Amino acid sequence: MARKHGPYCPDCGTDAPFKLLFWGMGKPFTCKGCGARLMVPKGTGGGVALLGFLAFWQFKDAYDSGWWVLALISGLMLIVGILSWYTMKVRKLEPEKPVSPEAPGSG
Repeated sequence: MARKHGPYCPDCGTDAPFKLLFWGMGKPFTCKGCGARLMVPKGTGGGVALLGFLAFWQFKDAYDSGWWVLALISGLMLIVGILSWYTMKVRKLEPEKPVSPEAPGSG
């Protein structure tokens, strides 16, 4: 089976929720398909964002218009968002274990 585009559950292949991926980076969430605990690491997409910033820095003085800068920023944000989405990896977390009252440091 070919790899799906975009982030998905490594166990069942269910697509990860869009809003949790961008506003929930670094926070665990549950797969809607199989119930696995998943997380998108915070550093995911950082390299793509850096390339977008470098591209902006290179082309920011190409035209004198403020509209050009707005179009450049909007276009680069769109490109960075799409590339980040396609390169994003969802990681599976270990299942939560209940803490017993007798465990050291639990009380």
